[in-house]
Amino acid sequence: MTEPCPRSRGNFKRIRLEAAEQFVAGVSKAEVAKDLRASVRSVQRWRRAWHDAGAEGLRSAGPVCVPKLSEALFAVLEQELAKGPVAHGWPDQTWTLARVKMKRSGFDRVVCPGSIGVGLLDN
Repeated sequence: MTEPCPRSRGNFKRIRLEAAEQFVAGVSKAEVAKDLRASVRSVQRWRRAWHDAGAEGLRSAGPVCVPKLSEALFAVLEQELAKGPVAHGWPDQTWTLARVKMKRSGFDRVVCPGSIGVGLLDN
């Protein structure tokens, strides 16, 4: 059985709620950061949000990046990537993130580097 991604939204929520428990217990920001393997700056933001709004203040505001490609442009990009890197002048059949970024730059700009999806990289 594989472990969940440590950077998944569910894990971030769990970490923030663990931080809240430690805030209640009076644990210092530095100790919370060390225990949860987070930056002190993040813990400061969490503590402020928790102080202002309780556990509700620690809820995620949603993803910070939103794809800027329309559905139609995304479909075109997906088709182009499906042709493979060799069809686009690369010497091998490996889509790297740098290559995908170069390919999609011919379309619209995308704010989130991961917005294309790993599935397209498995050519």
